[in-house]
Parts: sequence; structure tokens; C-alpha cells
Amino acid sequence: MPGQELLRFLTFGGEEVFGELYLVYEGTGGPLPETPSALVVEVISPLLGRTWVYLGDGPKGMVLKVAVSQERFYQQAADAAGALRLKLVEAGYEVNDVEVVSRRIQNVFEVLKPSSMPEYRSLDTIV
Repeated sequence: MPGQELLRFLTFGGEEVFGELYLVYEGTGGPLPETPSALVVEVISPLLGRTWVYLGDGPKGMVLKVAVSQERFYQQAADAAGALRLKLVEAGYEVNDVEVVSRRIQNVFEVLKPSSMPEYRSLDTIV
């Protein structure tokens, strides 16, 4: 992404669950800052599919975004995001924005694009 450097830091895995942790640094190619501006975690499991978690700096504190690939796990993801927010606040961080969406994301660049996580909810209607 222009204006950002991305470094894949860690790949983890087991027999059924695996993923990657990305550290995102702001910059244009110079020396890396001491701390990243965001963390992005991708977890892939047979049950949940792909789940993405973004935690980064926002204009008024930290921003937490969670994207689940299957609509049926939306509520569990929303509950987990709320619990993570509380833990971060207890640890002294200010988290002002929490977003949870049901959307298939294929790679980390889709997570980092501005406005990349619009809310999508299926509609149950009778006409």
C-alpha cells in the first residue's frame, strides 16, 4: 500500500488451525519505526473459515476490526471483539472504534484498504 510498509512477522499453525500475524509500519521506505502502527492477524480453521483481526492506531485511540467469512459466526465474533476491547481498556489502552463484519477477505491488503470493511448483513424478508 502506498505510504505503508508491511512486514509478515510470524506464521503459526497446528494440524487444523493456522494463520499469520502481520506488523504494519507507516513509512515510505526509510528505516522502520520502533513500533508498528497496526497488527493484523489472520486465522484459518476448518470450522470458522478465515477470520481477520485488525488492531491499529486511529485518530482518537485504537481501532479494532474483525471480519468473519461466515455470517453464522457474526454474533460470536461481535462478542469476542467486545471482550477484547474490555481487556485492552483494562490494560490502559483507549479503544474508540470497534467494527465487526461478515465478509470474505482474501489477503491482508483488503484489510488495509481504506473503507475496506463495510457492514454486510444478510436480509431475511418476506415479500
